[in-house]
Amino acid sequence: MVFSLVLCLLTLGLAAVAENVTVVQSPASINVTEGEIAVLHCTQEGLSGVVVYMWYRDSKDGTEVSNSTPEYKGRVNGSSKDQKDRNTGVSIQVTNVTLSDAATYYCKVESITGTKYYGQGTTLIVTAKTWNQTQLLANSGLLHTALYCLLALFLVIPTVVYCRKRSKEKHDERPPSRNDNQANEADNVQYCTLIFREGKRTLRTSIDKDKTACG
Repeated sequence: MVFSLVLCLLTLGLAAVAENVTVVQSPASINVTEGEIAVLHCTQEGLSGVVVYMWYRDSKDGTEVSNSTPEYKGRVNGSSKDQKDRNTGVSIQVTNVTLSDAATYYCKVESITGTKYYGQGTTLIVTAKTWNQTQLLANSGLLHTALYCLLALFLVIPTVVYCRKRSKEKHDERPPSRNDNQANEADNVQYCTLIFREGKRTLRTSIDKDKTACG
């Protein structure tokens, strides 16, 4: 009789405690950039003794957020099953956040009697990483330099081919004298050198402009 009365009082006491348990997640939402770290915090009020904290994604008892889950493997700092004997709460970190990590995360607190309590959820918003203006200018400058080098190469090769063809045509027109050969060769060399220098000057001017824009 006495034992039954004590058991009844204990049961009523646990029920009363259960009604006053509050699980708080903070903040309500987090906005991080792709590749950064997301910190989720959870605490409880009303339970005494050892409690277990666990984290889930999308729904209560949904996908567990832990290193044992493939999509989070190696990216969770802090155990997803923390046991605490006080209500200071726990935090976990999800590192190297990806766009697919965007979801609502729920904290579950389980008492020593096996009763489960859930937080209101924390919404994780992930923003795609964007390149800043300096990076864009630097990469644009490199691209322009490469294009100018290709352009200069396409100018030099036809010039050399043309010079050789011109020299051969003049040689085939008539039997040249020694002085004529020397004069033609000098003219051809001077002509090719002039075109080549002009191409180099154009390329150097373009590269200097790119450096100035990147700076």
